[in-house]
Amino acid sequence: MRVSQSTLWFIALFLAAMALVPSVMSALPGRHEGPKYNPAMSRVSPSHRPEPSELPPPTMPSAVVGVGTDLTDLVMDPNRPYVYTADRLRDQVLVVSLATASVERTLPVGDQPVALALNPSATMLYVGHAGERTIRAFDLASWTQVENLTVPFLTWDLAAPTETELVATTHDSGFAGEYPYVISATNGSVLQRLNPGELVYMDFLVALNSARTWAYLVPSATAPFLMYSFERDPQGIWTFRGRGPDFGSGTPAARDIAVAPDGRWIYVTLAGGMVEGIAADRTGSGPVGLGSTSYAADVGPTSQFVASGGPAEVRIYDVSAASDPGGFNGFPVDPEAVLGLTGHAWALRSSPSGDRIAVVVGIADDAWQDLEIVNVPPLTRVRPLAPAERFIRQSVFDVVGRIIDFRMMTDLSATVSLNGISTPASFDSGTGLVVAHVGPLAEGDYLTEIRAFRGTVVAIAVWTFTVDTTPPDLHVDAVPSVVESDVLNVSGTVIDPHVSWVRVGSIYAAVAPDGRFVLTVPLLTGTNTIEVEAVDQAGNVARAVVTTEFRPPIRWFTHATGHFRIQIPFRWSAAGNVTQGGTRFDVLLSRTNPALIVGVSSDTLATVGDSRPGRILDGIIAQASSTAGVIVFEPVADTVVDEHPAARAVIAVTVVGSPQVFEIVTVVVGAEWGRYWVIIGAATVQVFDSSRGQIEAAMATFDVLEATGSPPVSNFFQAYQGWLLLAAIGATVAEAAILGFLMLRTSRRKP
Repeated sequence: MRVSQSTLWFIALFLAAMALVPSVMSALPGRHEGPKYNPAMSRVSPSHRPEPSELPPPTMPSAVVGVGTDLTDLVMDPNRPYVYTADRLRDQVLVVSLATASVERTLPVGDQPVALALNPSATMLYVGHAGERTIRAFDLASWTQVENLTVPFLTWDLAAPTETELVATTHDSGFAGEYPYVISATNGSVLQRLNPGELVYMDFLVALNSARTWAYLVPSATAPFLMYSFERDPQGIWTFRGRGPDFGSGTPAARDIAVAPDGRWIYVTLAGGMVEGIAADRTGSGPVGLGSTSYAADVGPTSQFVASGGPAEVRIYDVSAASDPGGFNGFPVDPEAVLGLTGHAWALRSSPSGDRIAVVVGIADDAWQDLEIVNVPPLTRVRPLAPAERFIRQSVFDVVGRIIDFRMMTDLSATVSLNGISTPASFDSGTGLVVAHVGPLAEGDYLTEIRAFRGTVVAIAVWTFTVDTTPPDLHVDAVPSVVESDVLNVSGTVIDPHVSWVRVGSIYAAVAPDGRFVLTVPLLTGTNTIEVEAVDQAGNVARAVVTTEFRPPIRWFTHATGHFRIQIPFRWSAAGNVTQGGTRFDVLLSRTNPALIVGVSSDTLATVGDSRPGRILDGIIAQASSTAGVIVFEPVADTVVDEHPAARAVIAVTVVGSPQVFEIVTVVVGAEWGRYWVIIGAATVQVFDSSRGQIEAAMATFDVLEATGSPPVSNFFQAYQGWLLLAAIGATVAEAAILGFLMLRTSRRKP
């Protein structure tokens, strides 16, 4: 018979069916308050965590200073035991003694004092007013007013970055002062406007870092919340460095802002919400005390704790992990201590030593307020930092812990011991870090203790680590140098009391209690180098390599009447003398997953007018194109197959309702037999590129039998054994019936 377009149709439909078989299988807690004229405080930064059910009981304040007025700002004096607060209704500043919890004196000021600031040396107190355009300066040595600066705005908040400059934010109903100002602290002249790049009037709160080189501004009367950062250069020029984070349009404005003394974090209370921690470099943020309500906040002098004031209590949170080595991992939900108050907290500031907190309390945030002086417990803890892992593979390293406390730690000391033996250690009272350089240490377990002393032991951290510097003892059993199977059992023994895992190639093996392991690994044709790796819990690694060659058995399909033979690739199946869809195939080679086919059909040269391979192939493609979609990707080109003239092309065949199939079509002419053969290798478009090498390798084994002598005998199939369709060619009985139906429907010529 003549090889017609039905051959191409059959291959396309059959491959498409095989390919289809696998497929046939910010709203924050708390109430949000609107804009309100209530400036917050001046802001220059000076072991076991309880479960929710274990919150520490509130402790009561040590003293209440009865005032009964509207206290609008608080400033702690770093040099004297005083806290200053502005009495807006009585036009005065109260000087309150922390030692006696009493008002020692009052400083008369202008109309409605609302903002206080100390110069860096804490010798001058500046007072800004909401009722007049002045800023007054008081000498704290003589308690006398020394300056009355006239300014072109009403003050909202104040900060003093230098001895001669002030940063002032404004509140003007006539919008006379849109931007925060840098003004002279000696004559009130405007030196610079801090323009954040947005023409939006805002009542800003301002806070400085402890070096007073960065200013952070947040809106307190309009939402949503944003933070603007400015940096001061050595020449005294402030430059806008960016904005953010932006918590969204529904976020309320800020009520308070404080910068940690170490400068790493800024803490902001949102109106009726919680405390938000914001990294100074804007790399992270998160809520402190999620679910709690806060109206004011401050950072302890060690930067390790944040005090948050809300309904009748001050909550103290351990935020020390935010500045630990290794990065930020979030803020705590539960407090370390709860300090009870006699009323609602509206503002608070910590003393420079951290032993007291001054809190404005009252039934409202603008009247009937008093000042409470709260004693703060030490809250001393020791937290181990390194070694952080249970097992380590170094013998020389640093033992590191961190002492944390709300109070200053200048009166603390620390010791380090390993297995009860003391080792020299350093303690930094500024950061709380305790470091001991140890080693070389012998392998084994080490019970480690870091103790904190304030005269006597006040906190201890105890943990154990193991030094292990020896890799596992790994032995891999020998493997054959050559195998005919595509899988190989790799076995061996690993000896290590702390073994973690064994990997053979890319697969992890189960290790028996005696250290034995066995794993079956897949092989590729040719040489396979398999790495075996054993790792213990300290990270010590042992490696071994085994090599074997996978030589698949050579299987030939010989078709005596067709005068050819072809190799059956490993894991492929073969069907001989198959008639499907009107086309007789001398042999079909196939595999699944992915679905690939190589088929061979033949006919006599007497059936074609021109016996040149290229002309025969042109005719086959032309006939197929008349009834199916055919795209030629590689045009017909002459070649040689088994020393016989041949032609080759690559086409895509598309039949409606089936996936597109790519086909490599080769025509070989054997004049000595008076025959020509059509060899087709096919795959669906999805896998053709990745499988083309396999298909071409199978087609390249096509061998024309010698015309004289006895034909070779197949070592897999005998000649004339009749047609068969192996189950592996692609389907169950039902699926085979469907394939046969598709093939018969697309038949164009019967034999």
